[in-house]
Amino acid sequence: MIPRLKLKWAFAFQRVSSARSQPAILGERMFVGSESGDLFALNAKTGCTYWAFHTKAGIRTAPSAGPYKRANGSNGFAVYVADGAANVYGVDTETGQEIWSRRVDDHVYAKSTGSLTYYDGRVYVPVAGLGEEGQGGSSKYQCCTFRGSLNSLDANTGAVIWK
Repeated sequence: MIPRLKLKWAFAFQRVSSARSQPAILGERMFVGSESGDLFALNAKTGCTYWAFHTKAGIRTAPSAGPYKRANGSNGFAVYVADGAANVYGVDTETGQEIWSRRVDDHVYAKSTGSLTYYDGRVYVPVAGLGEEGQGGSSKYQCCTFRGSLNSLDANTGAVIWK
């Protein structure tokens, strides 16, 4: 079986040297992020792009998809993704329009390096510190001020439920 595998389609991430984000699938759509901060919605069968959404920092983690309630009360589906600067986004899967965005930690070294998860109307977002340990040798930096966290956000609004 493996010797008969053939490439069906390929997709290029422009302006990046590595690809870290794993894809998420919802129906025939595949969602994947790039180090340039672009979230793409692709047709899983053809690789054709439906839309692209740009975040404030590079995306290192897998997106997650789930239902949400639109402002007009109708139901839709959203893809949720966190960027490398601890910003989280809810994006409509059909249109690529931002539903909401939220910064979950203001510390200069706060990063989203773990994949978020959607479950039962909430988006769970891990936040880590990346690079603070390298500042320990500087007399101008008060070391060890960051504390990692897990955040629970309302999938409809992005409001923090708990941290």
